[in-house]
Amino acid sequence: MIPDNDRFRLIDLWREDDIYDPRLVASVFSTSGFTRPANTTAYSAKDVMTDGVKKAMEFPNFSPVPGAAIDILNAIMISSNPAASPGAFELLLFDSPQDLATDNSAYSPSNSDILELLGVVCFDSYNVNAISSVYHLASFGHLYARLAPGSTSLYGVLVSTAAYTPISTENFHIKLWGEMVR
Repeated sequence: MIPDNDRFRLIDLWREDDIYDPRLVASVFSTSGFTRPANTTAYSAKDVMTDGVKKAMEFPNFSPVPGAAIDILNAIMISSNPAASPGAFELLLFDSPQDLATDNSAYSPSNSDILELLGVVCFDSYNVNAISSVYHLASFGHLYARLAPGSTSLYGVLVSTAAYTPISTENFHIKLWGEMVR
């Protein structure tokens, strides 16, 4: 196991012919999130959830190698809303930035945008505590994808899959874990 503080050393090892191993992988991790607008307007199924900016979330530096093949293994989402009736959400992952409708609008991507879709992560299970809700995956297989050439980032669009009543300025924080594969 390569320590987190030495993950970029892996690239040097990967490129050195005398110790090249085709099974060599690197653990990768990235996080992103946003704070909702200061309102409590309920979401309907398939509404976009944003901070009011019409851009997808960026998961920066998901891989130390631009254009790398990745395998997403796990994801969690933390909400600052300890809701009595937690929501259900999907995170759509893309390899390029996405232009979105405003917060609380129906998600309707263009044909060219949806072609950049890498996969969907369903936050279909949750634990609620006194100050937050932690959403996780009830079941999830590997999500294999390749980052866009020259890019080390993933982009995500959070969509409610059922009616959901937020709190004002609710925070969403999403963490993705995976591996860079050769």
